[in-house]
Amino acid sequence: MNSQVLKEKYVELYEEHKNTLPGKNIPWLENLREEAIDQFKQSGLPDTSVEEWNVYPYKNLTNNYFSITGKENIDLSELEIKDEDCIARLILHNGSVVKIEADKLPERVLINSLSYFIENHPEIIEGNINPINKHFETRLSNIIDPKSQGIVSLNTAFHKDGAVIYIEKNIEVSGYIEIINLSNNKTNLMNHIRSLIILEAGAKCKVIEKNIGLYSEDNLLFSSSVTDINLSKDSSLSFMRLIAGNLKNTNVNCTHADIEENAIFNSTSFVCSKGDARDEIRVNLNGTNSLVNLNGLLLGLEKSKNELLTKVRHIAKSTNSNQNVRAILNDKARGSFQGKIRVEKKADDTVANMSGKSLLLNQSARVNSKPELEILADDVSCSHGVTVGSLDPEQLFYLSSRGISNNEAKKMLIAAFSEIVFENLDVSFKKNAQKFMVDYYGTY
Repeated sequence: MNSQVLKEKYVELYEEHKNTLPGKNIPWLENLREEAIDQFKQSGLPDTSVEEWNVYPYKNLTNNYFSITGKENIDLSELEIKDEDCIARLILHNGSVVKIEADKLPERVLINSLSYFIENHPEIIEGNINPINKHFETRLSNIIDPKSQGIVSLNTAFHKDGAVIYIEKNIEVSGYIEIINLSNNKTNLMNHIRSLIILEAGAKCKVIEKNIGLYSEDNLLFSSSVTDINLSKDSSLSFMRLIAGNLKNTNVNCTHADIEENAIFNSTSFVCSKGDARDEIRVNLNGTNSLVNLNGLLLGLEKSKNELLTKVRHIAKSTNSNQNVRAILNDKARGSFQGKIRVEKKADDTVANMSGKSLLLNQSARVNSKPELEILADDVSCSHGVTVGSLDPEQLFYLSSRGISNNEAKKMLIAAFSEIVFENLDVSFKKNAQKFMVDYYGTY
């Protein structure tokens, strides 16, 4: 479908449904939606002409029109029961919260759907849903490029629900909070989820987000999930995102995080879809001594396309970032890691490190790795590097000479290759990640 025609159809769809979207009588939210659709009118959907999207064409997304009107039934009885370490679980289906399971929550911990907060406590979320221009890409030429944010524009305009986690000052939440995004469809359907994680000064919590595209017969599914994270002074968040889906799924996920003084953000992504999946993580280190640790694992089989994009801006002095990404690709899978570190002019004493390594298990598998450094300050310590390789025949021979079968030797080397992504996860996170990988991919 022609890109201009497609853009016009989505704008018409918004005009048709905008009065049914939550918050129609809340001026600041109405303004956010209007600004977003105005930006989409200019930019449209991103395609390979956009630098951040030029690795693989998302033909299902750019050649097809998706409706928001589909309503499908879902049976939650087959969903695994809530883990004992999980204190609260929010289950979304096709973009709407359909079930909340929670133990007795500590005082001053608020967990509910976005639609609930819009209706009952809009003052809590005001200012925490980022405007569309918050994370526009600024080039070294000082030209601001909004084109890469076309999906976020659609999400900001069309979102109807999501999860909100609000932790008040100095509260440490035991266990973890889980968000499950389920999608299925009998028509070409899109759903847009907007979630917020807000930690006041000194608060601490752990969150797992699972994005699962279910079997969709002969129809296509397009799902976007945007999570706005705001970490106040001395707070700490561990956040893990797990992405799965089938051949008919296009899943685009975005994390936008603002980290203040002495706050810590630990983020781990597992991008494991059998269709098209993309995870974007944009972090602003706004406060002195703020820290972000970004870890990611891309798993690819068959004809899957899985991408991870990271953008870390060091804005304040004495900030730290660490990025470790691993890709393991088999069959005709495609993978991509685009990582950027930008150190602003006054961000002296920055320490930033990035490592991206890829393991190709088949000659037909392909990977693209693109590390970038933009350093505008003088007193910094920054490094980046990427490698691409296959299993080492000498290592395989060594293990086989010790009586280990070839298949088991491969598993051992693959596990060692990806260990850096798992090594700092706590027990509950590691258990969830390993089960997720086995459920959707088996063992390599």
